[in-house]
Amino acid sequence: MVSIPVVVLVLLDPWLARSYGFVLSVVATGAIVLATPPAVRWLAQVVPRALAYALVVPAVAQLACAPVLILLEPVLTPYAVLANVLVAPAVVPATIGGVLAAVVSPWSLPVARALAWIAALAAEWMAKVATVLADAPGAQIAWVPGTGGAALLAGATVVVIVAVRWCVAPVPEASGT
Repeated sequence: MVSIPVVVLVLLDPWLARSYGFVLSVVATGAIVLATPPAVRWLAQVVPRALAYALVVPAVAQLACAPVLILLEPVLTPYAVLANVLVAPAVVPATIGGVLAAVVSPWSLPVARALAWIAALAAEWMAKVATVLADAPGAQIAWVPGTGGAALLAGATVVVIVAVRWCVAPVPEASGT
């Protein structure tokens, strides 16, 4: 299912279809919207619901985006989900603080500086997490390049998801006759 806004945007600017940023945004958003509810229901059976959301959202986005990312650089990044979980609390202060600093700056430079300082602290945390995990052992695993590698990863992802779903699916009870 393709959303109407995506179709309208591509009709208005066909070059968006060739933009990795646009494609990654659409794929990640679609995966989050479609896969998060059932995955959270499943995971919330064994962990608290808030933790299930914190783990599932970056995981489904990463799984969906990985084949596209392979086209940019043919490596798997096993710490990507962990990185996103660790930086999640900093995203709102970094984004909102930065935007508010820009909006307030014409009227109050001291307030803008304070807001920018908050945004900078959050951004610094994100950069530190990215740096530490990028330097961790096994941070990048070589993968098959090009469209073949993307297709192989997409296929492997589907096989793993189906296998996990099949292995953990509740066994229907046999009806007595």
